[in-house]
Amino acid sequence: MNSKNNVLITGATGLIGSFLVMLFLERGHKVYALARRVDNLSAVKRVDRAISFWKQNFDFQSHRKQLVVIEGDLSAVWRIKDFIKKVDSSLEIIHCAAITSLGSSQRYTEK
Repeated sequence: MNSKNNVLITGATGLIGSFLVMLFLERGHKVYALARRVDNLSAVKRVDRAISFWKQNFDFQSHRKQLVVIEGDLSAVWRIKDFIKKVDSSLEIIHCAAITSLGSSQRYTEK
């Protein structure tokens, strides 16, 4: 990865995804974080909370211009990727999203 590439991270509220969001932000990268809204919590709030797990005093305000939280799920990731690639062809994608419910009948199908 080049020194300042843009990165799209799926599963940005998960254990690994949130750590990577924080790490890339601290290293000066532009981060597109894909996260779902859950109940009354927006994707932005969920990403903020997930990163706070790793670093309680993380300065979100200083990284706001680098962080774009995309509210959605994997069913939209290919359209998002294509849109961002048009804007920036150096985009790297790190896939950390997963269905974590045991016995879940959810399936991903590309549309």
